Formats: sequence, structure tokens, C-alpha cells
Amino acid sequence: MWRRGNAVADAWSVIYGGVSAAISRVRFPPSTLYFSVSDDGKLVALSLKTILESTHTTVYYYTEVKIMNIQIFGKAKSFDTKKAERYFKERGIKFQSIDLVSKGMSKGEFDSVLKAVGDIEKLIDPKAKGATADLLKYLGSMEEKREKLLEEPSLIAAPVVRNGRQATVGYCPDIWKNWE
Repeated sequence: MWRRGNAVADAWSVIYGGVSAAISRVRFPPSTLYFSVSDDGKLVALSLKTILESTHTTVYYYTEVKIMNIQIFGKAKSFDTKKAERYFKERGIKFQSIDLVSKGMSKGEFDSVLKAVGDIEKLIDPKAKGATADLLKYLGSMEEKREKLLEEPSLIAAPVVRNGRQATVGYCPDIWKNWE
């Protein structure tokens, strides 16, 4: 993504997907490549020192930005849910946390996760206790298990982490790295 702004401004106008937004407190990551356009129209590489000393230079820089829409369906007492939330917090990735026990998943969300995960058995919490959990083990068809999991979201293994059409069940940082 190409961004542009005045090096000494307090807020830059950033063009992203045709939408202009303001970013306050400009940071200059040292690993990013910075350029300016010379009077003859050529791109000129800039050092951070040049940018910070400049008063009227328009600076262009390139950085890869991947936008993720992370949803974490978890349980309040689940350590894996807490680890998943910590993983994304440490990397500065915004996420939406949803309590599986009280809110559950919609049919569409559940079907999307099931399609990404592949097998309904991966969605069943092996630590779940109670009569419903025992019954779930003996249900024959996938459709019956699906309906029971939608009725009793506490039987779903936690955390379920979604990023659009991608999803994982459990703590899977190796897979999440590829999402970044």
C-alpha cells in the first residue's frame, strides 16, 4: 500500500481503498522504505534523518497492510481462549471476542467454521461434561450433531478463531502466523 503525507504534519491523510482517513501521531518504522519525488520527477530514497529535518517534503512510503477480521469464540474459563486473545493483543491485531456459552454461534457462522475445519468431530469439546455431552457422542448423523451443538454452544471446543472464511479450533499460532 502506498501512503503519502507531509513529514512534519501532526496528522497524515492516508488513502486506503479510495477512502481517506486521518492518522495521528505519525511513526516512522525503520524497516519501511521512504521516497520523495525530485523536481525532475524521479523517485529519491530518503533516510529517516532527512524526513525528520525536512519542513516541506511530501514523503511516500510503502508498507504491506493486511486487514484481518478476527473473531474469537471462546469460554471465560478456557486457558486456550485466553492464550489466543493474548496472541493477537501482543501483535496489535484487533479482534472481536464472543462468549460461546452465552452468545453461541449463528447457523451461518457455524457452517462457515465447519467448512473451514472440515470435520464436526473437531468442533466437539472433549472436556465437556454432562448428559448432553454424553448424548452427543452417540448421535449418528452429522446433522444431528450440528443441531445439538447449535442448541448447546457450551459443547463446542474453545477457542474457535475466525478470519473471514478461515477458521481454527483450539490454540493454533502456527496457522495464525500465515494469516498475518
